Amino acid sequence: MLIVERASAAPNLASTLNQGAFNLGNASGAWLGGATIGVGWPLCWLPYVGTAIALGALGLAAWPYSVEQHAPACLTRF
Repeated sequence: MLIVERASAAPNLASTLNQGAFNLGNASGAWLGGATIGVGWPLCWLPYVGTAIALGALGLAAWPYSVEQHAPACLTRF
């Protein structure tokens, strides 16, 4: 919502890019799961790989909020 809210001039483009990022994340997760199996790691490692992906995604989602909190006042009014 933050991206769509900030992109008031082109909300449809922001929404489309947001959906594209979601699809890229789904495809990347499937690819990493397949790569984990492909290199010969046992299936019991898949939950750990999934947890690492989820933590990375959580950090990536929290990043804009931390940047906004530390932004100079002149940048937060746009």
